[in-house]
Amino acid sequence: MSLERAKTAIVLALRYVFLTRFSWMSGVLLLGAAPVCLAVAPKLLANLFVLDQPHQLVHVSWISLWAAATVMETMRVTTLNADARFDDYFDAAERFHQAWGSSPGDPSRDWYRRSDGWLTFVFGFVAALSVWYVVVDACVASTSRDPTSAWTDTPGAVTQGAIAERAWTFAYRGLAIAVTSWLALTALAIVLHEVSNRRWRRGQHPPLTRLYRILHLLLGPGYFREDEHGERLRLAPGHFSVLCYTVAFLVWYAFNYALATGSQPMPTEESAYPALFYFLLSLLLMIYLLPGVAFFLDRYRVPTALTPVLVMMLFYNWFDTDHYYQLNPSPARNDVYEAPRVTNVLDKWRLPLDRDGKRTLIVVDASGGGIQASAWTAQVLTGLHEQYGDSLTRSIGMISSVSGGSVGAMFYVANRSEARPLDEPSEASLDEASIERIRFLARSSAMEASAWGLAYADSMRAAFPPAVKSEIDRGWAIERVWRQRIAQHVAPTMSDWRITDLGRASMERQLPIVVFNATLVETGQRLLISPVLGPPSQQQQSGRGAVEWMQEFPRAHPYVATAARLSATFPYVAPAARSDAARSDAEAHGEAPAPASPIAPYHVVDGAYVDNEGAVTSVDWISKMLTHYQQEGKLDERPFDRILLIRIQAFPQTGDVEAPMPLPGWRAALAGPLDAMLKVRRASQTERGDLEIGLLTQATRAQMRTMQQRYEADIQGLEGQVAALEKTQRLREQLLDAGAAPEGQTIADVVRQQLEADDHIQQNETLIDEMRQKANRLDQLTVEAITIDFQSPSPAAIPLSWKLTPSQKASIDVAWESITHDEHPQKPLLTIDRYFQRVEP
Repeated sequence: MSLERAKTAIVLALRYVFLTRFSWMSGVLLLGAAPVCLAVAPKLLANLFVLDQPHQLVHVSWISLWAAATVMETMRVTTLNADARFDDYFDAAERFHQAWGSSPGDPSRDWYRRSDGWLTFVFGFVAALSVWYVVVDACVASTSRDPTSAWTDTPGAVTQGAIAERAWTFAYRGLAIAVTSWLALTALAIVLHEVSNRRWRRGQHPPLTRLYRILHLLLGPGYFREDEHGERLRLAPGHFSVLCYTVAFLVWYAFNYALATGSQPMPTEESAYPALFYFLLSLLLMIYLLPGVAFFLDRYRVPTALTPVLVMMLFYNWFDTDHYYQLNPSPARNDVYEAPRVTNVLDKWRLPLDRDGKRTLIVVDASGGGIQASAWTAQVLTGLHEQYGDSLTRSIGMISSVSGGSVGAMFYVANRSEARPLDEPSEASLDEASIERIRFLARSSAMEASAWGLAYADSMRAAFPPAVKSEIDRGWAIERVWRQRIAQHVAPTMSDWRITDLGRASMERQLPIVVFNATLVETGQRLLISPVLGPPSQQQQSGRGAVEWMQEFPRAHPYVATAARLSATFPYVAPAARSDAARSDAEAHGEAPAPASPIAPYHVVDGAYVDNEGAVTSVDWISKMLTHYQQEGKLDERPFDRILLIRIQAFPQTGDVEAPMPLPGWRAALAGPLDAMLKVRRASQTERGDLEIGLLTQATRAQMRTMQQRYEADIQGLEGQVAALEKTQRLREQLLDAGAAPEGQTIADVVRQQLEADDHIQQNETLIDEMRQKANRLDQLTVEAITIDFQSPSPAAIPLSWKLTPSQKASIDVAWESITHDEHPQKPLLTIDRYFQRVEP
């Protein structure tokens, strides 16, 4: 008998675990989120738990408890009604009671009338409270170790313990809000249920009897209970309370969505809701959805996890749903922008003379790497201005940026005086206020906007695509927060700052040409998003090289933030998006759309998939520029004497870098591909960049030597002709002195030949001088590259996310100070000192 009891108990337990699997899995995910983020993937996810404002912890606190309580509630509903919906579960439960000699009791008795019901309620609350504690404790511990200034405004000495104590105060406020709300809704559900019970006992039909019968036929057993005559229906135990909680949550969800749409600003670090809140909100949506779907589908043996995916795919195909970026956002601009070549732009420039009296063209490669790359790019560019002034800053002709480097480059050029409205003239490219703005903007988090887009726009699109506009998603949210920051901190008119505005500023006001490097998913090609086209090339294009964005969309006037967003489409942080080309053309011109570019339906992702540094573009453009200016008649028109390539690397490339620990087997199996993708951005792609730039400098030297040898050979030939002519001239002079002439010629003929020879000699000497000048210019032309990489005292703490903690922001300043004090292993400023004079402090 004992063996039968054990066997029956095991079968029932396994059946119960299966039926409530999504509730259990949600609870485990909630419970394990903090340890996984902090221990398994700290560089990517640890900063989620560092909160910037005290009131943010209130919201994280209440939603974490609400999510945990929802897990318990969905598990309870399934437990109460599984025997009515699943025949095999009913049989297993019956065998369990028979094996243990017990009675199943009266299932119609309400839980709040039984002591075991209250015991279960308390147990569920304690379990939810345990999950709450794990999440909140992770936030308190992470924030107290690295707090923002908002946490340190209390009087007296600020310690980690004091911050933690203050943080727990706000956490308890959130707990009180969640408990009060949950108990109020529970009490409301009990009161309404009691009212329904009275009507039931009096024999009155519920107001929604007809609706109940329709739903009962559609949904099947487990949702409603019949009376003994099968005439009346009422909701099965637990469903009414879950319905109350769900309705309350959806009302709040819709209200909070309205707070960040329309003219309302996107969430930022200062907002009440942090990124962690929105991630928990996304998880809460799944907690509501999956257990309910499983309860319905398990009766028909339909796989629950696969069904929402199939439905979403059906909706996506039915409504032609996709992620889009806007080519010509409202208010649309109707003019066709004729993108110039980079050589045409440089020909109009007047590069300043450096310390040797030469003109140095600076090309910058800004690497990717999340917000770390954005912050380091901005720090290096502004720091170089502080060290060398406008002499260096106005020599920057091109910035080839990728991913986070594109974001830093965007904020840098937005604050250059050449990019601001023309009614704000400035002699200097950057002032102290501009420098501070650039650093602040480049270090500001975009994680809140991305998380908002995931919890709202993308979740709503997955459930029902028409519920949200096609262009609104987490990528749109990131763009919007960047635009609102530029408008708030730089100039209000720059909220409509387009990439064509950037191009005109480059042509008219000597603003650096920025190339935002991205990748086309369908072809794997590089996509160069820039208001300027690359140098002209005499070589036949193979059709598999880089695609130039403005060449494909001449009528496009996208935001500069759109270009930066596409270049920085970090995996899963922002979605792969395709253009709204046909719709944009039709709206802008009021006519049927013209045939779109072949790349219009292609999706765009992060440029780091191909090149994490932007070196491929810069090497290609430099090589073509050199070829262009070496053509006959172009050498004297070259607007620069030499090229300095500055490579900004957001992660350590030199010095003592901490050796990584080998991955355990389970981690290599689960996360090995992702780890490899992230590490290759720093290792093999940097190695490839070193190789490409090294080949460029070697090829340039070899090409210059070849051309110099050609000029020297031509000069020697001309000098030989001059020597021969001069020798003949001397013979003629001797004949003229003797008053004689060669046979068949007169003295007049000799004089005429003498004059013609003088003209030839003068022409050849002029050619020789010109060739020597060209040879000298070739001798001056050099291409040199330096790397300015981020050297941190703790390389393991460098994040690869879109949020920086206060200490990580401070490490950017410390790393730059080590460079200015020549403590960097490579001492890059000593190389720049050969080109530019440092300004007086």
